[in-house]
Amino acid sequence: MPHRIPLLVALPGGLIAGGVATWAVRLVNGLAGRGRTVGLIVHAGTGEHAPLRLEVDARVRVTNLTGMPPLERAAGRLGEFLDAYERAAVGLSPEGRVVVSPNQHGDCFGLAAGLTTRLPDARVLGWLHNDLPYEYHIQARYQAAISKFAGVSERLASGLRAMLPGRGEDIVRLTHGVDVPALPKRPACEGRPLRLVYAGRFDEAQKRVGALLHMSEGLESRGVCHELVLVGDGPASAMVRERARAMGSVTVLSPLPTDRVLALFGAADMTVLASRHEGLSVSVLEAMSRGCVPVITRTDSGASELVEDGVSGTLVVVPEDADDAGAGAAMAAAVQRAAAGLGALSRGAHARAARMFSTHVQLNALEALLDGAPRWPARAWPAGKEWTFAGVGGGASGAVPEGGPARLAAVLGSLAGQRVVVHGTGRHTIEMERVFRGAPCRIVAFADDDPARQGGTLWGVPVRSPEGAAASGATDVVISSAINQQQIWRRRGVYERAGLRVHRLYEDSAVIG
Repeated sequence: MPHRIPLLVALPGGLIAGGVATWAVRLVNGLAGRGRTVGLIVHAGTGEHAPLRLEVDARVRVTNLTGMPPLERAAGRLGEFLDAYERAAVGLSPEGRVVVSPNQHGDCFGLAAGLTTRLPDARVLGWLHNDLPYEYHIQARYQAAISKFAGVSERLASGLRAMLPGRGEDIVRLTHGVDVPALPKRPACEGRPLRLVYAGRFDEAQKRVGALLHMSEGLESRGVCHELVLVGDGPASAMVRERARAMGSVTVLSPLPTDRVLALFGAADMTVLASRHEGLSVSVLEAMSRGCVPVITRTDSGASELVEDGVSGTLVVVPEDADDAGAGAAMAAAVQRAAAGLGALSRGAHARAARMFSTHVQLNALEALLDGAPRWPARAWPAGKEWTFAGVGGGASGAVPEGGPARLAAVLGSLAGQRVVVHGTGRHTIEMERVFRGAPCRIVAFADDDPARQGGTLWGVPVRSPEGAAASGATDVVISSAINQQQIWRRRGVYERAGLRVHRLYEDSAVIG
């Protein structure tokens, strides 16, 4: 039998309740069950999320890094992390002949790139899980060390091909997978409320969870008797729980073990998802595997691959600039339409999950890819080039392009004496601290789209929502981001309608080397 190359998967956010962690554990468990040598590197999470309640197979070799700082707080100081990655790889294969799979975080990819400088026989498989500029960006930044790229949907794989036109033959579609049992007997609908379930992260930036509360209100106004159960946690948890207390049709539950979530899906009629973007939702796949009908927003990423509209679920068209109330109204109308054909939609959802997204299908595709890994060309990170993502010396980094500090200093200098709001509190801003502190203008507030950051402070300056920025008395807004600049710029109307001038630092297609 030919050598079966081991797989080493890295989870930068730790074993937290969420789609990628669930995917990773099921993946390594499934491969271990097939006799392949596999490892799992578990980083410390930030403590914002509940732990994942899914056991790791005893045959999986786990490298526990939870005693070290979370990657996002390591500030690019990654020497000890790289030593741990090397030990994990050599523990799977003394010659270092492994495929390492980084995920989601820039410095997780950086560590995989750094590993190629120590282990020439290591190969990197970069997985793209979400339709986000940040995740595309880290794939592009580390392409020199990545042998194969995997998008979890065809949309994501196509996006990679468009971004990396010279690497088309190295890009594959590898979907998520779930266990799909025989279709259970569905609960009768007559004489009871319609049962709706959402299981996932409580946030606004991606999941738009507030729209589901508006959806419930819309169903009430339409006379549709229903029960909505929301399961999860996240930055919008306080808002969700406070609003739900006044809504008799809504129940909010903390994250549950996977078997209890699957039982909820088995007893529910529909799963609802109002996301602005997705990759390939594990939660929706789990619902479909139990015959629970997905009613989800039509996104540019994985939605149309999950659901054939009108056959295995319902895709909801929501305008890009819609607020939560508008998205909720569209979701309510779609739920009411889907209720008229639940039986056929349920059978269609289950059949599609079994045919296209079962664990068996996923593992077969992955094993076929891994079996070819010994023939993948070696790709090592260039000698002498910094492989960390977070900047440690105030110069260019994964978040700050070459010349970024000078560009920021010039923009702030042009606003001398003005009151300024800085949009963005992430790595780009953190790494530019010296420039901001030396600015001749007065920074009166930061703005961020993440509700979890709003209401706090950065360097003693309040962090507000974009809608609340004008209350600071500012005259101007400076966008402090390269990766997400274009998305923020397209939404600048929230500032301009309040009379603020908006400034960006980079050209439309800034390249961060």
